[in-house]
Amino acid sequence: MSRSRSPRSRPRRVRPARGLGRGRCAGGSEGKIVGGVEVTIGKRISDTQRFKKRKIKVHSGGTLTIVNKAKSEEPHTFSLLNKEARPDSAEELFACEACDALIRQHDTNGDEEPDALTVNAGAEGFDSPGYSQFIAPPDAPGDQATLNITAPAGTRVFGICLIHPWRRGKVVVKETA
Repeated sequence: MSRSRSPRSRPRRVRPARGLGRGRCAGGSEGKIVGGVEVTIGKRISDTQRFKKRKIKVHSGGTLTIVNKAKSEEPHTFSLLNKEARPDSAEELFACEACDALIRQHDTNGDEEPDALTVNAGAEGFDSPGYSQFIAPPDAPGDQATLNITAPAGTRVFGICLIHPWRRGKVVVKETA
């Protein structure tokens, strides 16, 4: 006798959380967040949110606009870390010291609401690890941010969402057009 599969045992798509939305920069480059969340009750949850383009090219002196177009009501960050500081395993995702340090700078009083929308531990401008921009939920004030790219041509910076640290990408700074 064959068993039919119960409808409750199939993965259930919760919502297509698309994350930050898109990053636009001088020269027409664009990066999108794609993916979603699947839940199998009592078994697993799968979150496949990610940058569709893991590498965004931006001109030195240009701007990069990050827009939160998520289907979920979650905030995000676009934060720069050293490549070595980014989490590379499930264990590291939930114990990312560099991520936690920047989150504490966004939320200085510990109430889980951002006190500082922009954190800049380095030089002025979007150019080095320690820079982090909070991006509010969709359709809320602050749901997009335009970053001035001050890094010199040839610089590669590594972006990550501190709240969803599996979502990450690279920004490559090119010569001014």
